[in-house]
Amino acid sequence: MAEDNFYIINSWMIDELNLSGIELQVFAIIWSLSRGEKQMYIAGNAHLVRMTKKSEPTIIATLKKLCEKKLIEKIPVVVNKVERNYYKAISQDS
Repeated sequence: MAEDNFYIINSWMIDELNLSGIELQVFAIIWSLSRGEKQMYIAGNAHLVRMTKKSEPTIIATLKKLCEKKLIEKIPVVVNKVERNYYKAISQDS
């Protein structure tokens, strides 16, 4: 992983969204990557597994919960005939 990979946990993520633990960590990563002009997305689960040091089943369950809470959106994309899921934070007014 590159040395310049980082994410920010904002107090509103804890106070207003009531996130904690792995949900907070995964949301903060996706939110951080969804910001700015380029609006980068996370492709697949490998990046989240590396960043959080959690298992892939834990990441999959966490992504599902965050989607159900409408905090992130799942964007299926086909690349070289392989479907991958990209995730983007849904805009927060904070």
